[in-house]
Amino acid sequence: MNPAPSRSKSVPLIKLLRFACAGLEILIAVGLIALSFTASIAESSIRSGSRIIISRDNRTSDFSYVIHLARHKSVSLTNLPTPSPGASISDKGSVSLGPFSLKDMEPSGRGAARDRDVQIRDAEGMVVFTGTGKAIDALRAVKWPAVIGEACAILCGLGFFEILRRLLLSAEKGNLFTDANVRSLRVFGLLLIVLGVVRVAVGAVLAGRMNAHVAPYVAEGTAVVLNSFIARTSVVISGAVMLLLAEVFREGLKFRRDSDLTI
Repeated sequence: MNPAPSRSKSVPLIKLLRFACAGLEILIAVGLIALSFTASIAESSIRSGSRIIISRDNRTSDFSYVIHLARHKSVSLTNLPTPSPGASISDKGSVSLGPFSLKDMEPSGRGAARDRDVQIRDAEGMVVFTGTGKAIDALRAVKWPAVIGEACAILCGLGFFEILRRLLLSAEKGNLFTDANVRSLRVFGLLLIVLGVVRVAVGAVLAGRMNAHVAPYVAEGTAVVLNSFIARTSVVISGAVMLLLAEVFREGLKFRRDSDLTI
């Protein structure tokens, strides 16, 4: 008599989780649309005073593309202590790249010998391009690799909640091991692998473009954006796990069919 109440309580919980996944899918889809829209108006938004930040996370090595739209045109976004009275709205936009790692320079061989008691320790900081001209030049150099990488991350999240919603729907019906679920897991696993490879590739391109664009403004060999391939392959590994899980579901389906034939 006890299993029946447990079943009646578990089904509403599964249904609630399924609705939550569907809601998150809608939010992620809206985020993808917003990314496409903001990417298309990026240059005009800089002219109106927006800030665009393209940065690398130190923990995951993933690059993010964030745009802060201008809300108050009277606020200056330059690095000056006080806004210049003659500054126009078009001079208030900025593009931030980084963080760049400041490295200790080797002696050039010219001039006095290097003093080992005075050292430059490794440090990290963002490089900010202000003003319409420099900001738009920086944006054009790195925008599309950054946008593509961000879109791949969004698609990974969208695919995850879609497959989870389908599995919850099957669990709600009491039929988890199906051909459709096996196919869904395989497709999602392959999608993760493809998106992971694309993210690694665009991450390398983005890091190279950021380094090349910032290099003329700093001393040679001092600043570099690092791109860790090991950290960025986690999505590919997740895709391989999904393919393995698809095989587990396939074996479970085969076992269930053999059991039905035996009965």
